[in-house]
Amino acid sequence: MQDYAIIITQGDELTTGRILNTNAHWLAGLLTDHGWAVKGIITAPDSHNELSHRFRAEAQSGALIISTGGLGPTTDDHTRNAFSSAFSIPLVQNQLAMAHLKAYCHRRQRNLSTEMTVMSMLPVNAAVIPNAHGSAVGFDIQVNGCRFCALPGVPSEFKSMILDSILPDITQTKAQTLTTFLCFGQPEAVLQERIQALKLSNYRIGYRATRTGNLIKLHGPPLDATIRNQILTALDDCLMAENEDDMAAAIGNQLRNGEETVATAESCTAGGVASWLASIPGASSYLMEGVVTYSNEAKQKYTGLRSETLKQYGAVSRETAEELALGIRAQAQSTWGISVTGIAGPSGGTPQKPVGTVHIAVAGPNDIIAHRQLLLRGTRTEITRSSAAHLLYLLHETRKNSIIQMQNSP
Repeated sequence: MQDYAIIITQGDELTTGRILNTNAHWLAGLLTDHGWAVKGIITAPDSHNELSHRFRAEAQSGALIISTGGLGPTTDDHTRNAFSSAFSIPLVQNQLAMAHLKAYCHRRQRNLSTEMTVMSMLPVNAAVIPNAHGSAVGFDIQVNGCRFCALPGVPSEFKSMILDSILPDITQTKAQTLTTFLCFGQPEAVLQERIQALKLSNYRIGYRATRTGNLIKLHGPPLDATIRNQILTALDDCLMAENEDDMAAAIGNQLRNGEETVATAESCTAGGVASWLASIPGASSYLMEGVVTYSNEAKQKYTGLRSETLKQYGAVSRETAEELALGIRAQAQSTWGISVTGIAGPSGGTPQKPVGTVHIAVAGPNDIIAHRQLLLRGTRTEITRSSAAHLLYLLHETRKNSIIQMQNSP
């Protein structure tokens, strides 16, 4: 199987910018995660000649070509005819495709129109790619040394067909695995330097940096124990999870495995941390409750924050953050209480506490309290998103240190 893939999407609505090219975005990420190098993403209008030219040109690359769109019954659906013209391969009525159309119409109590039967016309010797959710099947065929897969453009149908029929085959053929490491707190350049020092010549290594974690991706053979331990050691001060790319999912797995719970008290993130945690299926097993405490009155009402603390230190302070974490933990009777308070901007900053000043805290069993002061840059949304990520990582770090201390205690 080829090492490279090319994605061809089509539709006037894409080339005119009326809709986002979500199929290409999703597929490129999926292929990359499974060891394929995406050599190009091509978007063509609804044009028979343009598509035929593109198909013929890209077939010279020796890549896996995946085309999406243009398999419907209307006059602006050109894929099958453009493919036929590009490679001089005639179209014939495919009996499996026709049977699919009849069954599709029968389930919906519709008549099979003459216009719809065009969807049963596929290139000679092409294999049918089943479509469990729509009327148009796809086709899979070898041409000029390439594997060409054509699928409908409806995102739900397209994604299902890729996951059910294409991905298992191309993943098995490549016989490679993807191993990911989710890190936080170290810049991408530092992570690259550490990984390069390990000289992992059998792996293609990729990096993705975001405000909510830096991801290291290793494509290649399964990691043996020696290599894995080397990587874990190199990333010890910033690693949050292996084979997970979402911080909320990572901390959720840790809490679930430890049979622990968490509650949140949030000011500047306005419930963003709780919402992020709750976005993960099964979060109800560890997320107890969350409160949004924007006003000082709410901070006191829901967490028992002392008025003396507010008067002496202010709402954005270490002392307030720690009391919020302690208070919500006591209120929820959870294993962990976590809090965030800060100035997300664009206004509200002072010389002493500029926009981007954020305090986060974690309270846990055995009087564990952890705090961190942040000075973040960016828009209001970027600051609140970064604050949430820093808080989840502080919880991860505090749990980790707590476990180590327990293991080392006599």
